Amino acid sequence: MNEGERVAQLAATDIEAWVRSRSETVSVRNLENDLFFQNIDVYLILAQKGS
Repeated sequence: MNEGERVAQLAATDIEAWVRSRSETVSVRNLENDLFFQNIDVYLILAQKGS
């Protein structure tokens, strides 16, 4: 893993933690390791109250 990939991994981890910590968040699905979703640049799916 190169430096850019390490930075991206840390950012994704931080973003996922932040989303999970919000009271509006119902669920979060991390798709970073799913090749189908990588190909369309989707890394997290989340559900929020009222959305």
